[in-house]
Amino acid sequence: MKIYHANCGFRDERSLVLVTDENSSKPLEHHEQHSPDGHSWGYEGSGPSELAKDILWDLLEKKPSNDLYQTFKRDFVALWPQDEGWMITEDQIRQSFHEEVNDGA
Repeated sequence: MKIYHANCGFRDERSLVLVTDENSSKPLEHHEQHSPDGHSWGYEGSGPSELAKDILWDLLEKKPSNDLYQTFKRDFVALWPQDEGWMITEDQIRQSFHEEVNDGA
C-alpha cells in the first residue's frame, strides 16, 4: 500500500512530497507543472491542483480526469493545513473515490 505524505508546511524547503510503500520512499513525480511554486496544499489554487493530479496519476498509473483530481483537491488537498505536514494512504483515496479510482478514471 502506498502512503503519500509531507512532513512540513509547503513553504518549508523540507516539504518534499513523498510516496512510500513497503519497499521504498521516493519524491512524488511532477507530471505537468502549472504552478510556479510546485506542489502545495491548504487552498484551492494551481499548486494544490498539481499535487492532487500527481498523487492520483501515481496511484492510477495514468493521467486522472480533470473532474477526479479537482474533486480530490477540493475534498482533501485544499483542507490540509498549509503550515503542517499531512499523510494520506492509497486505501483512504480508494475508499473515498471507489468507482472513479477502482474502475479507471
